[in-house]
Amino acid sequence: MGKRGSRRADQIGLELDRILEASVRQKKIALMEEIRKHFHFQELIEATRGARNEDNERLAHALLEARWQNISVTSVVEEYARKFIYPYRKH
Repeated sequence: MGKRGSRRADQIGLELDRILEASVRQKKIALMEEIRKHFHFQELIEATRGARNEDNERLAHALLEARWQNISVTSVVEEYARKFIYPYRKH
């Protein structure tokens, strides 16, 4: 009897994993769009010198991943600023 129940639990777990994966993907897409449109993000990328669209996309992804991992985004912003806003400053 234990085997049959564990297979059902595995099936339920797989189904929940599939549903959650789709939901997480949708939420991340929505959050990425929100980040890209946000005033402060726009202000940050407008202050850059030499940043390409790919650099700005990497920034948006890094910001989202930092928060997703419950890490402050300050270091991500500082690194971006050092590279694209204040490249002439000594590190």
